[in-house]
Order: sequence, then C-alpha cells, then structure tokens
Amino acid sequence: MNLDNSCISIVDLPDEMLFNIFNKLSNFDVLYWLVGVNIKLDNIARDRKFTQSIDLTSISSSEKDDPKTNAILDRFCLDILPRIHNNVKYLTIDGYFLERIPHGNKFFNLQKITLINLDMNMASHILNENYPFVINFKHQISELIIRIDYEDPSVSMLNLLIDIYHRTFVLFSNLKYLDLDVNNNYFFSKSLLSDLSSTACISSSITHLCIKLHNIDDCLRLLDGRVNQLQTFIVKLEFIHDPELLRHYPSEITHNASILLNNTVKKRQD
Repeated sequence: MNLDNSCISIVDLPDEMLFNIFNKLSNFDVLYWLVGVNIKLDNIARDRKFTQSIDLTSISSSEKDDPKTNAILDRFCLDILPRIHNNVKYLTIDGYFLERIPHGNKFFNLQKITLINLDMNMASHILNENYPFVINFKHQISELIIRIDYEDPSVSMLNLLIDIYHRTFVLFSNLKYLDLDVNNNYFFSKSLLSDLSSTACISSSITHLCIKLHNIDDCLRLLDGRVNQLQTFIVKLEFIHDPELLRHYPSEITHNASILLNNTVKKRQD
C-alpha cells in the first residue's frame, strides 16, 4: 500500500470543515497567512464570514518601530484590505495605525469603527473635518467607539480634550451609538461641554451614548433635548468635586430622564 497516496492535504478538506477550523482562529491570522496561498484557501479566507469584522489590535503601537511588525502591517493594509474592503462592517484598530490604511479603500459597508490607544494629539489630528477618516465616514458610520489615553494634566491638554469632545458630537451626522472614554487619573471640575452650542446634535440620531465626563453639569447639557433620540445614557463620572451639587441636581436630572424615558416609550408604542 502506498501511504503517500493516502495523505490528505488541508486543501482536500471540505469547505464546511475548513470554515469550522478557521472560525476558531483570529480572522487577522487567517487572512494574513492564507490569502494568496492558493485559490481555494484564498476564497474561503476572504469569505464574508471572516471579513465582516476586522480587528487589527493584535498589532500594538508599542511595536511600531519593529521592522517585522511594519512588514506585517504593510502587507495586511496594502495587499489584503483592498481585497476585502467591501465586506468589512466592523473595524477595530490602534489609532496609531489608522493612517496606514490606504484612503482608496472605500469600505462602503462599514458601520462601526473602534479606535483605541489614541493619545491627545493623535485624537485631535484624526477628529478633524479635513482628515480622510472624517471625510470618508462622517455620514456613513453608525457606531463609533473612541479610547483616548490622557496622561498630561496641563491646561493646554484639557482644552484640547474639550475641543475633541465638541468635534466628536458635531462631525458625525449618522451616529446611533457613541462610546467616548478617556483613560486618565486626573480630575477637573471644568466642564467639557459648556461651550458646545445648544444647536449641536439637536437632530442627532444617537440612541446609545456612553461617555466619560468631568463635570455633572455636562450630564444636564446632554439631557436638554439636543440628543433627542437617546434611549441609553451611560455616564462615567468618577468624581463629584462639590458634594453639595447632589442636593440641587438629582431632581432636575430625574425630571429630564423621565421625559426622555416617556418619549422613548411613546415612540416604541407608535
């Protein structure tokens, strides 16, 4: 008996079995190692089942100066993404690498973007009306998650953060889900939204808002009707600078929240 003839290659396995195997692996790894190997594996790896959600956070910005990391990222962004960009609905990426994605990739079906590990200057650079990320997706994406690392307690950095908050609310017109969080250990009593125009987000489509704030007054500003489709409101308010505020604001907050809840219930009934 010729044992060589009984050997089965991975490409001889049924497509369904290969799908089950690949489903247990990172789709980044599946795409990186299998796209371009042969026609069968290439077609399976680029199937919508594996390419609707792309997570590039397995590559950390801490490795940005590593030649091997850069080579991997270049191949993925320049060779693989252009082949699957119409399949991608959800994209998670370290903010440092956002510029590595060619602007020619239109991502027509992209709905959700998660940006992590943004420092303040990078966040300000990306969240700019003239930056390709905003130009391409400001009317398209419905879900946006932003994670900013904020380690500088200076006034200039705080003012930059205020500007970033304002831009995020104003720039994206079709958001239904916004999660904006800042990783910091510094507490400021200054409002982040005090200068946000009362007309900003007045017709916003946001229904789910999770946000890190520094001042309880900002909670009221977000319940004054400008985010008038809101159904879920999660506030990360880690510190109350003046406990006396709690004696004055709870009833007002409850009143606004009740109106919001009643409107939500009415809309669902309609």
